[in-house]
Amino acid sequence: MNIEISANTVNLFGFWGKFVVSVIAALATIVWARDSKLKTYVVFNIWSFVFAMTINYLILDRFFNFSFQPKNHTPWRSFSGVNIFLYFIFSDWLFYFYHRFVHTIPLFWTGHFAHHSGSKLHLTLILRENILSQIFTLPFALLGIPLGLQPLGIVAMIRLIIFYQSFLHYEVKDDLPIFNLAFVTPYNHILHHSTVYRGTGHNFGGILNIWDKLGGTYSDEKEYLKEFGVPGKKEENSLWALNIAPLIDLAQDCWRRRSLLPLPRSSFMRRGEHIKWY
Repeated sequence: MNIEISANTVNLFGFWGKFVVSVIAALATIVWARDSKLKTYVVFNIWSFVFAMTINYLILDRFFNFSFQPKNHTPWRSFSGVNIFLYFIFSDWLFYFYHRFVHTIPLFWTGHFAHHSGSKLHLTLILRENILSQIFTLPFALLGIPLGLQPLGIVAMIRLIIFYQSFLHYEVKDDLPIFNLAFVTPYNHILHHSTVYRGTGHNFGGILNIWDKLGGTYSDEKEYLKEFGVPGKKEENSLWALNIAPLIDLAQDCWRRRSLLPLPRSSFMRRGEHIKWY
């Protein structure tokens, strides 16, 4: 018996799922937290997402004819469990590849900078994006075409992976035994966001941690300092700081070296090396 799942359904579940989780977390923080700065922080994270998605929707839908909610509601494909498995495995690997790529290549880092600029691990951090985040992500979905995988299906699956990632952005003291043998855990992701430990050069995985283990970027370090954000950058909760400032930094870097091609901050092949940001 074949199971038919619409890419539109998966896409919307992943997209709105992380938004709903974050809004619930934000409301809980606003009601019960005493830290006014934290309240401002979570509200801004949601606002940055709404702003970025509005701009992305206008650009992608008007100029590239790509909508977050496909108008024709075409089924992703009538597929068996094997096809679901192939989409998931490829998309999870692609998330790892893309995540490591944007941490290495300065131009693409400008789209990921916003997410790492938050100095507090909170469920709403998954929404802290800028206008380049989605635009830089979409072309990578084309890498599945040689394998017969539809780009819309890959985008939908990656949104599902990001929904899983929504639950990784909070502080925990210990890792999850057994579960951490195969899956990315909140503890793994804490190390990824840490500015003091070499975290930002580790733990790029989406759901499965096998890609980090194969790529030499997995870490379960037990000692680290709880300082998050971008090294050398003070957290700024403004749309300018998230959307424009990274591009200015990139342009200044190119100007200083008199080159139109910015150099990567660390080699893509250097395993686990700490990356020096702008």
